[in-house]
Amino acid sequence: ASMQSILDSWGDGSQDQALAVLLSGVDAQSGPSGVPNLALFQSVAALLLAVCKGTIQVENAISLLSEMKSKNAEAFDILKPLVLDVISSLFPQFPIMLKQSAETKDASKSDANNTAGNKKSEKANDDQSNTVEVPGKLAEFVKQAQQSKLYEQSEVLTGLETEFLFGAKKVKEGFKKREMGHASRINLAQNKFNLMQEESEGFAKLLNEVLEKENLKVDRIEFLQDSIRSCMAVFLLDPHRVSELLIDALKVQVRAGKKSSFTSEATATLLHLLKRFKTPALPQLLGFKFQNVT
Repeated sequence: ASMQSILDSWGDGSQDQALAVLLSGVDAQSGPSGVPNLALFQSVAALLLAVCKGTIQVENAISLLSEMKSKNAEAFDILKPLVLDVISSLFPQFPIMLKQSAETKDASKSDANNTAGNKKSEKANDDQSNTVEVPGKLAEFVKQAQQSKLYEQSEVLTGLETEFLFGAKKVKEGFKKREMGHASRINLAQNKFNLMQEESEGFAKLLNEVLEKENLKVDRIEFLQDSIRSCMAVFLLDPHRVSELLIDALKVQVRAGKKSSFTSEATATLLHLLKRFKTPALPQLLGFKFQNVT
């Protein structure tokens, strides 16, 4: 018997029959990678649709999966991700499928006492109730699956679509906004290429300020910081390139190798400036500098 026929006539012994269908579907999976075949996908979809229609209770579906887990854990491990995939891929279509199912049933009825207007209103009410019930019953199914230890919370959060998790109130209201922001930073953020805006004499002025012996003193940090900021503002210098110049100036002081008090004080001053002009790209800049170090 097919899964659909078993679900339509659910009763005593139906759970064992449904379990046999699922196990045979897992055994007949196609390919060495464990990809389930179409028949198994359709069986799982029919099971979830029956839950949404109310043909079987949520408890019946959970009991079926629990029995499968206890009798054949290996087969259940193959079925677990498929159930989540079916929910994610089909839950937006369940209202349409329910509507089509309701229209088919209405067409088969031969009650001549109902008027056409009453039929339309009943269909509209059924459609609205079905549309509302679908996410609620699916959410209840997922909730009971977690409570029955069929799924861990991490499996649910990673295996289901964000739209379903949001509708089932599995994630907070601001999650979608944070996810979109994260995706934008990863996929849409562009590197800055503003070399045409910068004025080259700004770097000459900046180097003069940084390498001036009188400026590289601890008590002149505030003055030097203001001078660097003025150069950045007037000549439109990129903060990352300014940080790179400070690293180069620090490298010059370290390479000098003089044990004089001035060299130590200049190094300390430049280190303080780097801390004040820290940018998100500083680790990348340092990594680039260390690439050529042997």
